[in-house]
Amino acid sequence: LKSGLNLRCIARPIPSRPAVGRGHPPSAMKDWLYNITGTCTEDVMPNSYWDNDVTSPESRILLTLFFASAGGAMLYVGSLKRRARRDTVDYDFGIPLPPSRVEMQRTLSHPAESFMQGATTAVHTLTSLVARPPKERMWHLDFARIVCVSCVVTEHSGGLMYSHHNVAFALQWVLPYLFLTSGICFMLSSAPLWFYVSRLAMVLAAGVGLNWFADIYNGRDWQHDFGTTVFQMFYVVFLIGLAFIGGPLRRALKWRYENPNAPNNNKIRGVALGHGLLCLVGFAMVLLGHPLIYIPKPDNPESWAARAKVMFDNSSVIAAGTGGVFFLAALACLVNASPWHSWILLAAIYIPRVFCPFALVGFSHNVDLYCFGMVAARWGIKGKESIANWVRAYWPLMLGVMMLLSTPELIGRCDVNPPQTVWVRFRFYFTELCLIVCFVTGAFNTSDPWKWTGWLNTWALFAYITHVAWYRLLPVPGGALFTYGFVVPFWLWDKYKRRESEAAAMETPNVDDCESIGSCGSTREQTFEAGSMSLAHMGGDFGQPAADSSAGPPAMGPGGSMPATGEEPLPSPPAPGPGATRAADFFAKGRPLLESFELEARQVPVAAIAA
Repeated sequence: LKSGLNLRCIARPIPSRPAVGRGHPPSAMKDWLYNITGTCTEDVMPNSYWDNDVTSPESRILLTLFFASAGGAMLYVGSLKRRARRDTVDYDFGIPLPPSRVEMQRTLSHPAESFMQGATTAVHTLTSLVARPPKERMWHLDFARIVCVSCVVTEHSGGLMYSHHNVAFALQWVLPYLFLTSGICFMLSSAPLWFYVSRLAMVLAAGVGLNWFADIYNGRDWQHDFGTTVFQMFYVVFLIGLAFIGGPLRRALKWRYENPNAPNNNKIRGVALGHGLLCLVGFAMVLLGHPLIYIPKPDNPESWAARAKVMFDNSSVIAAGTGGVFFLAALACLVNASPWHSWILLAAIYIPRVFCPFALVGFSHNVDLYCFGMVAARWGIKGKESIANWVRAYWPLMLGVMMLLSTPELIGRCDVNPPQTVWVRFRFYFTELCLIVCFVTGAFNTSDPWKWTGWLNTWALFAYITHVAWYRLLPVPGGALFTYGFVVPFWLWDKYKRRESEAAAMETPNVDDCESIGSCGSTREQTFEAGSMSLAHMGGDFGQPAADSSAGPPAMGPGGSMPATGEEPLPSPPAPGPGATRAADFFAKGRPLLESFELEARQVPVAAIAA
């Protein structure tokens, strides 16, 4: 190049190769697996673009019959005898028994089974209430939020090619993971609905305000296209709307989880009835071939109103499909929900995507995944541990299958407008389904030894709110670089706060490890007494106010154990309430059960049973 040579790429003929198979010359050979060309454009596409029109009579009838079959499957699974639930739940306290003890119960012979069951319940209830281990944090939710926001920043800051070419299967996990994570976190959140919505409203106001300022600075005509001003914050608008729609469903799922065998009340029936009516009206309009909501055609075909027009034209299909998914989730609360119901929901989400495509299906599809995330967060999915272990051991095989099913020649946003043929749609959504199942089963769960997810989550929130404004104010790629550059200040601030907390911890005295009850050689009887005493003081789990802890821990006897007979007694607890009295009676009755359990179990140590 320095010598000024004019280098050119000369097209040379491809050398002939022997024909594979009889009667197929080399010139007729073609790629049988990846010879798929086309464009999944973001433009408005007519329903006749796909090989199967969702408005055809066959599609409308099959879609109705499919959701009716899914409802029947929900009823069938719920009608099965839940013997496993009856064997693994202590109905007095609602505490699950350890699986190892459940297996022992099922293999015991009569008449020792009743003694073993009662003693196991007593021991496990004690260990669960006094020394309950902390739950494992789902780190993959944090990492999914951070990485997905990073991908969105790249997409909205001028880097369109990686999504249009589906690099690293981005279209099959970025937006699905965002909505799935939001549904899981909404289900696990204990914050009241008004507080949850108010925080989202503040985020929405901040993001729209910054975008609005950038549009005014650039002189864009935002008055006639305010949807472009909102832009990425439509995701927050979706979350606010889903909080109101899914709020009753969240309460129903929590109630059924805490009361697995209680009869249905009017609130649960009301939730199922509300979603069922929406689903029923949607399917009625689908069979009639009319949209549920009709809006006139906007003047500007490039505006957000034009895209909304297409969604409203398919409003009956959206109400039937998405309303059907919410109804199936509410129906699970009426019929003894189980992990099998999560698989039925996945079938109700993905099978219509393959056989009944329509324009802008990606928005309603992500809402369906939000609902699935709520159900999976509360009830799990059948075979969760087995799937997670298989994926962690054989993930190269799964990656190989995903690469075989990929469509490298297909260009565009296939998550918004699905591919044209049923075979290509199956390949696209099957890969997405694999990634969704791996995510909800915890196969992608990891750890955070350096505690990076805290400040990275804060940066992700900042980046999502501000990245569009930076992109509109700064020349390309200044907006993306400026947004990513803010990672350094957030990291430095977290490092500074951590040093401050470590310095403050150095000044405080260490607490003796023997303060925990029974951790320094206490006997079984002393542990029972300590458990009864701690429950009488605690009262929080039984509806009583917690005792004042300012007096410090109870006095210890020699060796760190509880005071023995003849020593200074423990301070008298306050008058116990009904809940604490019930707990104390339980521990008093559990002592003879434990003694008989030791006889039946051939003197198995209590510590081994608790472990």
